[in-house]
Amino acid sequence: MLRDEGHDAILAADGIEGLQLMDPKPDLVILDLSLPGMDGYDILRAIKADPTTAEIPVLIVSVSRFDRPAEVAGFVAALRKPFDLPLLPAMLSLVGSWRWPASR
Repeated sequence: MLRDEGHDAILAADGIEGLQLMDPKPDLVILDLSLPGMDGYDILRAIKADPTTAEIPVLIVSVSRFDRPAEVAGFVAALRKPFDLPLLPAMLSLVGSWRWPASR
C-alpha cells in the first residue's frame, strides 16, 4: 500500500534488522511496539539516543494501549491496530506536514 502511494518502503523482520536499515536515513519510521527480539520501546529509545537518527519522525502502530508514555516519548503519531488501511496514507500526510515544510 505504501508503494502504491508513491513511497519507498523498506520492511524489517524484527527490531534489530530495522535498526540496521537506518543507513541511509529514512524519512519516517513506522514502528510496531510488539516485535520479536527487541521490542518497539527499545527500538524507539535507540533511534532517539543516536544523534544521526534522533530527528527521524516515528509513527507508532500497536495492538496494545500506549500505557508506557514515558517510554515512547519522541514519536510523532500513533495508530492503534487494527485500523482501516485508508487511515495510513492520511496519517502519513499529517506526519509529513508536521515534519517537513509544505514547500518541500
